[in-house]
Amino acid sequence: WGLSREPLYPFVLLELELDASCTLADGRELPGGLYYLQGGHDGRGKGQGAALSGGTVTRRVPLDVPLVGASATYMEPFPVGSYVARQA
Repeated sequence: WGLSREPLYPFVLLELELDASCTLADGRELPGGLYYLQGGHDGRGKGQGAALSGGTVTRRVPLDVPLVGASATYMEPFPVGSYVARQA
């Protein structure tokens, strides 16, 4: 599919779930939960596959939206930071 052949889309979306909180190298603490990573997904040429590049990390925060006679919850994307994809 897209990661092994020429990419069909110019980006990749990943979902990462942390079971527990995590402390980053800069001292910030990320609470456990779902995080969403969106980054570049570029073709390197025929026969060479695709390359992943860095991108943004977001967390979705629930917001209650009042409606006439009802309410809804909207999952607002909240930026957390960025990531770098490195080839092994």
